[in-house]
Amino acid sequence: MGKINYSTYSGVKKRLLEIFRRENFPNNKLPSESILSSRLGVSLVTLRESLLMLAMEGFITKKHGSGNFVHPSALDPRMRIDLVNNFTEMLKQSGYKAEYIPKGHLIEEADEVVANKLGINIGDKVFNAIWHYLADGKLAIVAYNRIPLNIFKRDIPIDLPTMNIDDFLWEYCHQETSHSLSNYSPYLCDERLAKLFGLPLPSAILVWKQIFYSVADEKLSYNEVYFNPEIGELITLRNRYFRE
Repeated sequence: MGKINYSTYSGVKKRLLEIFRRENFPNNKLPSESILSSRLGVSLVTLRESLLMLAMEGFITKKHGSGNFVHPSALDPRMRIDLVNNFTEMLKQSGYKAEYIPKGHLIEEADEVVANKLGINIGDKVFNAIWHYLADGKLAIVAYNRIPLNIFKRDIPIDLPTMNIDDFLWEYCHQETSHSLSNYSPYLCDERLAKLFGLPLPSAILVWKQIFYSVADEKLSYNEVYFNPEIGELITLRNRYFRE
C-alpha cells in the first residue's frame, strides 16, 4: 500500500494562511470558493479539501449558506501544541532560533510502563531515539521515541536521520501512521532533566505522552516529550469547525 500524500492540500493550506495573515476581510468573511480557487490556480476540489483542513484546525469556520469566516485570533498563537508535527518549526514560528540535535539511540528492554503503552511484553527489546531541541541555544524540548525492535524492516541507522517520527516509521519500519493519542500531564522534574534544563529541584514541567498507531490500529511508537517551562507557553485551540 502506498503512502497517502497530503502535500498538495498542505501546500494550498499554507498559501491560504499567508493570504489570511496578510490581508483584511470585511467581517472576516472570505471571498467565495470560486474566487479563491481561481486566485490560487487550483481546482475547487483541492481548495475545498484545503479549507476543510483549515476548519478542522480552527483557523476558519464554515457556515452552511453563509460562507467561510477566518479567525484572526487563531492565526498567530505561538507554541500551538495541538498542531505540532515538527518541534523545530514550532520554535521558529515562536521567534526562536531553533536547533535540532539527534542525541543517538539506545536498545533497551521494555519496563512495565513501556510494555503496557506499546502492547508488548516486559523485557522485549525497544529502540529508543533521543532528540534535543534548542531555542536560542537553550534546551527547550527533550524527546524520547520508543519503537518495538521487531517491527523494523531495515537496519537501524547508526546516526539518527533528521526526520519526524511519521517519516521515520515509514522509512525504517514500512509502517504508515494513521493517528496518535496524547496525554498531557505535570511531571515533577527528576535530577537528570533538571540538570539538562538548568532548573532547580523541585520543578514542575509538562510531559506529553503520545502513542502512534498504524492504519491497522497497531501500536507503533510510544513517545515521551518533556518541555522546559522557561521556553514559552504551550497553547491548544478547541473549535467547532461546522456551523449550521
